[in-house]
Amino acid sequence: MILENNQKSMRQMKSYNRPVNLLKSKVLKFLVFPCFFCAFAIQPANAHSKSGIMDDLTCQMGQSNREAHPAIRLIPEPVYMHVLSDDQVGGDHCDLSKGFVFQLENKASRSKKENKALKSLIAIMKGQLEETLGFNGIKGVVKAGVKQKSGDNHLIAIQLELNPKLSWQHGATDLNLKQSEEGYQLKVSSGTINIAARTSNGLYYGLQSLLQLISADNSHVIPALEIEDFPQYSWRGFMLDVSRHFYSVEEIKKLLDVMSRYKLNVFHWHLTDDQGWRLQIKRYPKLTSVGAWRQEIPGSVFFNKRPDTLKGKPYRYGGFYTQQQAKEIVRYAALRGITVIPEIELPGHSEAALAAYPAFSSSGRPQTVANSMGYPKGAVSEYNPGNPATFTFLENILDEVMDIFPSHYIHLGGDEVDKTNWKNNASCLALMKKEGLKNYEELQSYFINKIGDYLEQHGRRIICWDEALEGNLLPSATITYWRSWAKKAPLKAVSNGHPFINVCSDPLYLNRYQAGPEGEPLAAPHSMNTLERVYGYQMMPSGFTPAQQKLVLGGQAAIWTEFFGTNSGMEYMLLPRLLALAENLWSPEKAKDYPAFYQALPRELKMLGAGGYNYRQLVK
Repeated sequence: MILENNQKSMRQMKSYNRPVNLLKSKVLKFLVFPCFFCAFAIQPANAHSKSGIMDDLTCQMGQSNREAHPAIRLIPEPVYMHVLSDDQVGGDHCDLSKGFVFQLENKASRSKKENKALKSLIAIMKGQLEETLGFNGIKGVVKAGVKQKSGDNHLIAIQLELNPKLSWQHGATDLNLKQSEEGYQLKVSSGTINIAARTSNGLYYGLQSLLQLISADNSHVIPALEIEDFPQYSWRGFMLDVSRHFYSVEEIKKLLDVMSRYKLNVFHWHLTDDQGWRLQIKRYPKLTSVGAWRQEIPGSVFFNKRPDTLKGKPYRYGGFYTQQQAKEIVRYAALRGITVIPEIELPGHSEAALAAYPAFSSSGRPQTVANSMGYPKGAVSEYNPGNPATFTFLENILDEVMDIFPSHYIHLGGDEVDKTNWKNNASCLALMKKEGLKNYEELQSYFINKIGDYLEQHGRRIICWDEALEGNLLPSATITYWRSWAKKAPLKAVSNGHPFINVCSDPLYLNRYQAGPEGEPLAAPHSMNTLERVYGYQMMPSGFTPAQQKLVLGGQAAIWTEFFGTNSGMEYMLLPRLLALAENLWSPEKAKDYPAFYQALPRELKMLGAGGYNYRQLVK
């Protein structure tokens, strides 16, 4: 990561420290490994019982119905959870206070490459579980099916089972492949914890649920129970804009940690926009030497209409990710079950790229990178489709992007394209005449489709914001719907056969106020996107036929960072609303219960606060 900021003013233009005094402990690593070729045992250095929520439950463990245990509430809530009685499993709870041993499948069934990857996952898992339980682990190798030593029979056996033919008993109707792959079954008895899944991702999510059963008070007692669970949507995402404000590699990893804890599986990384290009492209070094930096004035705020009131000395602000760092983010995310989707904006929102290479704009004139006070006079934000070299330029960029990001999808933006400069450009007019394009919307589709065709030749698919529907968009393109006022866009997308992702700005843009605005940090004012509205929003648009409903992949939230110059400020807008999003996308309608969800939040927020996360406190 390359980061420069000669003045603190831009990063400190608003104080976001008011809601919570956070502990200075290291960030919680909310990762559990999804696969298995060996085993290890963990024991506490000084094992003893600790009081907490789960201890309070042990007095009721003989009852077999879940209603007897109201404190058992996971986020997201599973499809099915049932508390088991003593006579069903030979004990009413599982005590992890003396340690545990993982029993894993034999590595012979996997390739050397797969087993090498699993070693990394196991190492991460070991440290994370030790931190959650509050004791240091002692590693021991045990092959699957081998009995523990007599001195170790007090350890809890955590059995991990991969079964591609695993069947579902509760609420599984017409699941797609992705949903089945992420499902899991978890059973806790007095001496054994069993997690079964069709894939490693499913085992990963089962272990995440197990972690939540361990209370924030470090209670090591878990009730005997069984869970069957799988997501309602296969696309459960979050988008972060790093162009308006830049976030370090460690800050991105911290975000991925909290996403993975709540079973979100897509990180949409908005890497380029008018105010900064954030990814190293070796063939075009000016994209980062020029396009990654802008001049700011201390105290400036995005959309401030009175820059004349600012008298400070301008300073250089920006940053970018090297290709090595971006690959590390991709690897880090993949270990946590998260796919990284890069967004390379085109044909609009490209002012920073065109400041670096103005020959590809419709004006061809030199310009500087836009900043928080607006756009330089005469600046152009749109590539010139009338110049064949523009497509060569973008294809060369995307070659490097594809080398960094193995994701099936690449997001191309396609939103808010100002076509004024195209109307005054002779080469654009000549192209329209040559290709028989009737209007500038079709010219925009021509541009996007040409890049989309190139990516499809390389086995990728494109995603675009819903404005791209205004022309004749490539049929295979997926639509991210954001314009809440474009009421017909969802139906138009699926009627044309486009896969659909719901990112409706009202209420899924988390850069908008969640309360106030009195007493709240400066945020986008367009709608009041409260915790409850995020939780209760219907991801499936109304009026879709069953066939059209199958095109709805899921949804995601987004944070555009004009007003959030610090990671703490971004997290304040994110949490706890991210948890509401996670349950909205994972849990079935019958399992959703906002009062119960709200009651479970303090436990999770306490853990997040201890891990160094900032969040908005709940209203008493």
